[in-house]
Amino acid sequence: MNVIILALGSNRNRRKNIRQAQHFLRNLLPDIIFTKTIKTDAIGSNTPLPFFYNCMAKATTSLHLAELQQQLRNIETTMGDSHESHQKGIVVIDIDLLAYGSQQFKADDWKRSYIKELAEEF
Repeated sequence: MNVIILALGSNRNRRKNIRQAQHFLRNLLPDIIFTKTIKTDAIGSNTPLPFFYNCMAKATTSLHLAELQQQLRNIETTMGDSHESHQKGIVVIDIDLLAYGSQQFKADDWKRSYIKELAEEF
């Protein structure tokens, strides 16, 4: 089993989409726990929507890394998220894998103040 850390974010129908993503993730990862959800300012100038809702999650999984990544992409796609919407600054849901076992990903994300704040809940 590998411990994983996820970061979730949405700037469109924020509350609904975070809850829906949490539902999908609970089905995929039954022992998952979530941090509180907080409002954060959008990073960068490519978004017509000025803020996000963000939370983090921690779980264990026996899925191989590639399989987990595919399952996370499937959730995003099912919820209507796409590369095209991101290019327009619209993020229906973004589920980023920050850690898988001893591997850490997205080093810049770990430096963000809201990630540090939410990670303290674990």
